[in-house]
Amino acid sequence: MSQKVLKVSVLANYLKQKLDSDFLLQNIIIQGEISNFTNHRSGHWYFTLKDEKSRISCVMFSSSASKVKFLPKEGDKVLVKCNTSIFEPTGQLQLYVTAMKMDGLGDLYLQYEQLKNKLNQEGLFDESNKKSIPKYPKKIGLITGRNTAAREDVIATITRRWPIATISEIPVLVQGEGSSLQLINAINTIDKLDLDVVLIVRGGGSIEDLWSFNSEDLARAIFKMKTPIISGVGHEVDVTIVDYVCDKRAPTPTGAAEMATPNIDEVTLNLNNYKTRMISILKTK
Repeated sequence: MSQKVLKVSVLANYLKQKLDSDFLLQNIIIQGEISNFTNHRSGHWYFTLKDEKSRISCVMFSSSASKVKFLPKEGDKVLVKCNTSIFEPTGQLQLYVTAMKMDGLGDLYLQYEQLKNKLNQEGLFDESNKKSIPKYPKKIGLITGRNTAAREDVIATITRRWPIATISEIPVLVQGEGSSLQLINAINTIDKLDLDVVLIVRGGGSIEDLWSFNSEDLARAIFKMKTPIISGVGHEVDVTIVDYVCDKRAPTPTGAAEMATPNIDEVTLNLNNYKTRMISILKTK
């Protein structure tokens, strides 16, 4: 045999890394029927997800399972949000489930997955198209709901971390009828204001609440922007089409504000250190 010989563990590790790094196999929505459900004393859930043609093993760790509002049983039709990977000790393909709902919103999730795949294939999510975020922004744009907790968190965070920046706001509806159009108009308007970076944020909610951020027209408007943009939509488990197309995605509105700004205390300390070093060098010369 002239080919390179691999250990089983090396192959399993290689396959795991490949799956873990595949964008299309992470944070996906799968529809199926619960089978062989086990509620372990540790709080972890082990089960099989199946349809009429295939089945796959799943695990849901207690930290995620504790957030599910029902106890699954044999035959339940569910939608799960999950990551695809391999359990190295056995080499078994598994879904690592992070969220679960009864399958009453299947059509919305299906539309979401179809649009995500379509835009991904067109290159709207490619890293090569992402714009870099300026290190020291002077002018920051903010698109969010009027008088919302998300807005207050962002304003407070920017004011605390980088008070020298000016903030230009465009308040919009962040859910409900007409909200997608308002978001698109806000994107087109704010991109003309010669800003350094833009934040688009809102708090968490159900897939219906966040549906405005899954608009194809909104995604295309963001993709055409000249200004770098950071999304902070929902909580960490909420991922919308906007998150994929923006230049950076933060898990929360506060996280988006932190991602957009340096800490002024750290910047001041660094400047003082540079000053001290420059004086020392000049004295030496």
